Amino acid sequence: PLYSIIGVVLLLSLTIFFFWQLITPVERNVSSLDTLSGGDLNGYLYPMFAFSISTIAKGELPLWNPYSFCGAPQLADMQAGIFYPPNLILPLFVREGYLPYRAIELMIILHAFLAGFFMYLLARYLTRSIWGGLFAGIVFAFNGFMATYYATPSVAYTAVWIPLIFLAGLVAIRKGSIAYAALTGFLMGISFLAGYLELFVYIFYSVCGLFIYF
Repeated sequence: PLYSIIGVVLLLSLTIFFFWQLITPVERNVSSLDTLSGGDLNGYLYPMFAFSISTIAKGELPLWNPYSFCGAPQLADMQAGIFYPPNLILPLFVREGYLPYRAIELMIILHAFLAGFFMYLLARYLTRSIWGGLFAGIVFAFNGFMATYYATPSVAYTAVWIPLIFLAGLVAIRKGSIAYAALTGFLMGISFLAGYLELFVYIFYSVCGLFIYF
């Protein structure tokens, strides 16, 4: 329907507007995510992502990071998100062994849109209202928690999947569908691979509570 397309376009437009300082062609206005939100992106996560992704781009697994203190097991660091499916796109951006900072920023912007879109789908399912879905999507994508943690991608990436997980779970319960129950577990797996265990534990407990309650 036309209104559905308008809703998605509006969410995309608001996402671009929210991150205008990252994508503006006017150089004096350009800012980084870390400057905007004060997260761990510049000092911790980007170097880790850059090492992991550039290593994968060479056809190797980043088993050991020799650049972190006296060395550290990179594959064992959850926040590296090495097996997180969207991150597997990033090797395509590697040029001459280097992952541009811009690639990470674009991935974060994509997740901000997905956060709004997934909540839009969940709220539409619950309310049968396009405008209710749009309002919920805007609130979820740009609330204080999400806006703060876009600069700490492992947290934001884990949280983005919450609405879609609960949507699949609710459909599984209402339809008695094993396929949707499996999809719920699959989406939880994606959220887990994003790398922020503390938040994922709450998601796990909440989904278990949802199934137990019904």
